[in-house]
Amino acid sequence: MNPKKQILAFLKRKMNPAAEDHAKIREVMDGMGTGTARLIIEREADYPMDGDYTVGHLENTGRYYLGKIVRHDGTVAQRLIVDKQTGLTRFL
Repeated sequence: MNPKKQILAFLKRKMNPAAEDHAKIREVMDGMGTGTARLIIEREADYPMDGDYTVGHLENTGRYYLGKIVRHDGTVAQRLIVDKQTGLTRFL
């Protein structure tokens, strides 16, 4: 086999990880889990939000989590996004 074909074969092996390696790569690329996102939202929402609130359902949209801050009566107080790789929170 010539060197070019050997290099291509090597790269193909490295780019097709086994199932357990795929899960590890996916975890790194996804950034954070929903638990961490909830903690970040609670920390960031303490300052602008007064009163009783909870973090609503988080929607995983790839690189971001879309979330809602919900009042005790069920109304949405604020919508926000959390960047899964940097942890930055933006209120919408």
